[in-house]
Amino acid sequence: MRRPISVQPATQMPPARSHGATPYVLLVSAMLFWAGNYIVARAIHADVTPISLNFWRWLVVTLALVAMTPRHLWRQRQVAARHWLVLALTGLTGIAVFPLLVFTALGYTTATNGVLVVSTVPVAIVVMSWIVNREGILPRQALGVAVSLAGVATIVSHGQPARLLHLEINPGDALMLTAVIVWGIYAALLKRQPAGFRPTAFLALLTAWGTLCLLPLYLWELWRGTATMYFGPGLLLSLVYLAVFVSILGFTFYNMGVAQIGANRAGLFNHLVPVFTVILAAIFLGERLHAFHFAGMAFIAAGIACSSFARGQAPASRPRQAAE
Repeated sequence: MRRPISVQPATQMPPARSHGATPYVLLVSAMLFWAGNYIVARAIHADVTPISLNFWRWLVVTLALVAMTPRHLWRQRQVAARHWLVLALTGLTGIAVFPLLVFTALGYTTATNGVLVVSTVPVAIVVMSWIVNREGILPRQALGVAVSLAGVATIVSHGQPARLLHLEINPGDALMLTAVIVWGIYAALLKRQPAGFRPTAFLALLTAWGTLCLLPLYLWELWRGTATMYFGPGLLLSLVYLAVFVSILGFTFYNMGVAQIGANRAGLFNHLVPVFTVILAAIFLGERLHAFHFAGMAFIAAGIACSSFARGQAPASRPRQAAE
């Protein structure tokens, strides 16, 4: 009879643990960059199709990242080959599908509806982390999600919860909800990333897979004659922001934060996106800040603090056994 062995996840990563303030600084920075993504997306959605924008954005990012880490990628080629399926699925969900759904949805839904739907990301991450990794959640972390979600609801409802009952649902909201589920899968898959990769090299592999997944869609747009991009100073600056801050720095910081404190705790930081979006809108679009904005920010800060300082580790199922 063959001896049973324990099957480990593809990542071989150590259990998530705190590394001081570093992961929190990385995650807050990533959320700030991603908040700007929503403002930019709304500004340029009429000048470029989502498929064209995301294909060229990730192609440029991939070439830049590969040029930054060619030797490391070559040394780790066998590791990447062994874990190609995990890398492909992670790149497909986080790099190709999620941004494409978000940019498409923003053309059909309001900013309020979009932020409200995206605010459910931490819940999706908890669910998908359990499905993919059998990762549980501590009661204090669950409380933190609830408190933080209440803060988001305060912001999007202008401090009047009854307004949430009168939001109009449209196809863009369904697309945004699908994007939230996809992001939950991406965050859960990050825990299975192969060990030994530099953050930029790991992101290069993900963006390469994501770009390959977007290529057939972009060729289909070219064939139909709908792949439009109206280049101008505004669009070029937007592309630079999307490539450098949203794509390279944002994803690198987020991936590093997840690797250090886990998907569930890191996912709660997504509630900072509407907070930063409101602040950026006040700075760049002249929108006014009101008392309900500050109340919502206080709820979100309390929720993050409650979850981040939760002691112990969430329960997880025991590794499955398989024949050697």
